[in-house]
Amino acid sequence: QPPRAKHCRDCNCCVLREDHHCPFLNNCIGQRNYAFFYSFLVSLSLLGAAVFWGVLQWMKSVEPRSCLHDLHKCFAVDPFFAPLAITGVAIIGLIGPLLLAILGLGLFHLRLILIGRTTREVLTGRVQGDGATFFAPRGPSLLHARDTVKFPDVHALLNINESY
Repeated sequence: QPPRAKHCRDCNCCVLREDHHCPFLNNCIGQRNYAFFYSFLVSLSLLGAAVFWGVLQWMKSVEPRSCLHDLHKCFAVDPFFAPLAITGVAIIGLIGPLLLAILGLGLFHLRLILIGRTTREVLTGRVQGDGATFFAPRGPSLLHARDTVKFPDVHALLNINESY
C-alpha cells in the first residue's frame, strides 16, 4: 500500500493520498481531485460573499430599511415589498453563518496545504507521509474507465444498412 493511501468505507475504493471523504460532494478527496475540491471551496466562498454583499447593499437602501421599521405600514402600501424585505433579512441571516463556516473550512485546508498534511493526518495525529498535498503532481489515473465501457453499435440499433 502506498504511503497516505487509504480505503474509503463510504466509496469502497482505495484513494491515493486520501485527505477525507466529503459528505457534501459524496466523494473522496485525494491525490487526483484535491485541487478541484479547494477550488470549489474558494468559488463557493466568493459566491457566498457576493450574494451576502449584494443583499446587504440592497438592504441598506432606503426602501427596505424603512419597510422593516414599520411592517404594518409597508404591508398596507405595497404587499409585495414587505415579504421581499423579510426575505432579504432571512438571506443575510442564513448566508452569514454559512459563509463563516465555509471560510473556516477553506482556511483550515489552506493551513493543511501550507504544512503539507492531510485532514486524516491532522485529525488522527499519525503522519504517514511527507511532502506536498496540493502542489504535488496528480499522477496518472489508476482506473481506465474508458476501456471498460462498451458502446452499443448504433448501426445495429437503428437498423441502418451501409449499402445505399
